[in-house]
Amino acid sequence: IAELDSFVESSGGSNTGGGDSVATNGAIATNLVLGTATAEIRNSTITTSGGVSVIADNEASIEATNKSVTLSGDEAVGASIAFNTVGYAPTNILAASFDALLGTSLQQPSPAQATARVINSTLAAAGNVEVKAFNEASIEANLLNDATSSAGALWGASGAAASGLLANNRVAGGALAEIDDSDVTTSASGNLTLLADDNAFINATSVMKAISSTTNDGGASLIGGMVEQLGASYAFTSESGTQPLKEDDRVRVASGHQEGGVPGATYRYVGAGSDVDLSDTDYSDASLWARVSESSPADLIPQGLNVSESDSVAMG
Repeated sequence: IAELDSFVESSGGSNTGGGDSVATNGAIATNLVLGTATAEIRNSTITTSGGVSVIADNEASIEATNKSVTLSGDEAVGASIAFNTVGYAPTNILAASFDALLGTSLQQPSPAQATARVINSTLAAAGNVEVKAFNEASIEANLLNDATSSAGALWGASGAAASGLLANNRVAGGALAEIDDSDVTTSASGNLTLLADDNAFINATSVMKAISSTTNDGGASLIGGMVEQLGASYAFTSESGTQPLKEDDRVRVASGHQEGGVPGATYRYVGAGSDVDLSDTDYSDASLWARVSESSPADLIPQGLNVSESDSVAMG
């Protein structure tokens, strides 16, 4: 099991769009597994009143999670590379990159094989004789690269986001069960089983995001925030501790409140006057609280409008 988590964030600039804020993030992960399983009877004579089992089971596997997140108020650039192989000889990053980009096979296979054999032997069993090979070599891979630019100012801001990823997942495996140049006998009630089962698989998910947004609103967002604070119609929040409440008092539920109620919503108290611990209250209790729908004067101020050129570029 392999995990890679990379996070880079840059915050800077000015309200007039000046200054630089650049976040750059790069991550490379290489995971490789080599392994074989062999069970065999060779040049032997076996006589038994029971059964004989020759079983090889190969479960070579990789579980890899690679996550890279890049956040910036101006320019965000993120790149992720992940190579996961089972049953391939080690190689360098350059050769692995060529294989991923061009679909070549510069990396030499060294299969994760399961082999069960009886060779040049004599088996006499009263019970069952089983020669079985199971191969379950696998790769479970998740790759995420997220580059986000969120630029905002009164005027003159610009933003850009670039995201790239390269992934290569390969499995080389096999299963072989054989009886060669051997004499195998069982009783009348015994069975001879020769089985090779190859279930190698790859389950891979790759997600790439490049998101860029730029806002030059001339101060509308600042004014809206001030108006909302001045015009707040609630007396308390769920973080106000214990307060003496009377009927019709209003409380706004904080985003981190876990005791019940909708975060960000406002509730009206409908119970009898008493001291109430607002941080330990279930605001969904209809016998004591009623949710109110209210609009803010700040809603009248246009949001998301740009008053100057707002360049925004995203590449993936």
